[in-house]
Amino acid sequence: MATVFTILIPSVLGHILTLKFVYHWTILLILERIHGSQKINGNSLHYFNPLHKFLKLYRITK
Repeated sequence: MATVFTILIPSVLGHILTLKFVYHWTILLILERIHGSQKINGNSLHYFNPLHKFLKLYRITK
């Protein structure tokens, strides 16, 4: 009998942590550090922005 971990972990991680998502996340982190005072479509790239704002930038730039 399969445990919850053997069923859920591969499928959940497969959908959440795809290479494309990690690639875009890495680019945004680099842009955020380099261009912290600049903006994309009126949204600041400042390091201390809340996570939901950062994810909004991810959706705009992908």
